[in-house]
Amino acid sequence: MTAWARAALTVITAVLLQLTLFDGLRVAGIAPEVALGLAVAAGITGGSTNGAIIGFATGLALDLFLATPFGLSALAFCLVAYLAGMFANSVSDTSWVAAAPLVAAGTAVGLCLYVLFGEILGQPNFYTPDLWRIVLVATTIGLVIGGPLTKLMRWVWGAPNRPATSYRPLGLVN
Repeated sequence: MTAWARAALTVITAVLLQLTLFDGLRVAGIAPEVALGLAVAAGITGGSTNGAIIGFATGLALDLFLATPFGLSALAFCLVAYLAGMFANSVSDTSWVAAAPLVAAGTAVGLCLYVLFGEILGQPNFYTPDLWRIVLVATTIGLVIGGPLTKLMRWVWGAPNRPATSYRPLGLVN
């Protein structure tokens, strides 16, 4: 199976799980941001460009099911995955254990970008006084799921479990 096929399978699965299973598994009333975490993990493990591609695809697939402006999730996910890839390239250790806090931080940044872009586009009620509680809970969940998502994305790229700086995926844009 090629890296592109594994990537497509992973994106479709993550979006479907986000919309079905994880929407019902709430912690303090907040659903895990698995799709956003996957985009961040793609950037960490595959680099900026590959992360942006996966982030855009994941966000766009999620946008098909949301009642928000089409492309809003794609824009936020793409940007945060690209930034995660840039940051991961400057860090010497991006093993799956060390990547979990990066996924958590990327989740927080991604949620804030999503709300910011929504407010810029004039969407009502994107910013609420509960935003910081939502970001805190989603970030904590991101810390827990960050390691497994990073391992999953290493499988997508066909990489062994080692730092992303020593690996360049075959078949995808570098």
